[in-house]
Amino acid sequence: MVQQPHSQALDRFREFSETLTFSPGVGLPGRVWSTQQPEWEADVSRQSEAAFRRTELAIAAGFKSGLGIPVVANGQVLAVLVFLMQDSRREDWQLVKLVRAIAAPLGMLMQLKQTEKNLQEKEGFLRLLLDNILQEIFWKDRNSIYQGCNREWAESQGISDPKNVVGLADYDLPHSAEEADSYLEQDRQVMETGVPILHQVEFRTQLDGRQVWQEFSKIPIRNAAGEVIGLLGTIEDITERCRVEEALKQAEQKYRSIFENAVEGIFQTSIEDSI
Repeated sequence: MVQQPHSQALDRFREFSETLTFSPGVGLPGRVWSTQQPEWEADVSRQSEAAFRRTELAIAAGFKSGLGIPVVANGQVLAVLVFLMQDSRREDWQLVKLVRAIAAPLGMLMQLKQTEKNLQEKEGFLRLLLDNILQEIFWKDRNSIYQGCNREWAESQGISDPKNVVGLADYDLPHSAEEADSYLEQDRQVMETGVPILHQVEFRTQLDGRQVWQEFSKIPIRNAAGEVIGLLGTIEDITERCRVEEALKQAEQKYRSIFENAVEGIFQTSIEDSI
């Protein structure tokens, strides 16, 4: 909006305008939105409230003529620019042409910003999903350089922000040289053969000193052409599961030992007294 000298009436017009939402076809902005064409109002004071929505306030603010210009990108209206002037003017299509030319790159810029916003929202949702998975997850490129991870894996490596892992190699992390060599050999095997390593179990000491059993998998990542471009790794702490399995195994062995070494006979019956 083009403003002339400040006045209370102008402030009221602006404040009221900021509260309005124009449906397609309603008011100057709505009509321009629907037609995707500029519209020139030689004298807004002659417009009804239904046609302009702010006629009385516009008159009080001293506005006479108006111009609506659509901001278009790829055939879609993204916004409408409305210019109000304090003198009554006949259609000046040279001015319209100039303003449309200025607005054209604005449409592409707005579309780019919207695309960036959509990508950020999708990335944010993906990050939310990854960080709520209890498994540790990471992924690497073809050179075994980390390209991302979830929060569980980052914290296991002493990294406060998952973004900070990008560009690191296993030798940059708190592993021994032997461990890093082993991880790189696994990576090489997966990416050269295209065959995943699944459900491998290993015993590890964490950074905080805890000793845990972990089950890990490494899966090749392929592009649209089927070429291996990296790998996805998952790690799950199975310590509690291993403890339960070991306790069950020991209980079974104890029961079997008692049964096999009993001097007297032992038998088991059902509720129906059958042996």
